[in-house]
Amino acid sequence: MMIERILITGAAGFIGSNLVDTILKNGQTVLGIDNFDPFYDRRIKEKNILSALQQSNFHFKEGDIRDNNFLNKCFEEFSPGLVVHLAARAGVRPSIFRYIHNAQDNI
Repeated sequence: MMIERILITGAAGFIGSNLVDTILKNGQTVLGIDNFDPFYDRRIKEKNILSALQQSNFHFKEGDIRDNNFLNKCFEEFSPGLVVHLAARAGVRPSIFRYIHNAQDNI
């Protein structure tokens, strides 16, 4: 049995965007979520999902996964059969100073 609807957090990152492309090739439908954290240049992440955005079976929402209202709306509207959580704060040094923020995203 193939899962038809997959939600991927961190979808515009390097790993997330490659996973999105692979899943889309399998014919499954993906809702990608990313908050375009400024640790990486937004243009890089936008380029990562450019081909996916041209696919009819890809949907994208920009938002923060720590925002319960945003996340609940995504689940209600999309009804995923599977969630792949790849959203995370990048960088070791920033994690030292903002450890609570990092833990909230990464967990």
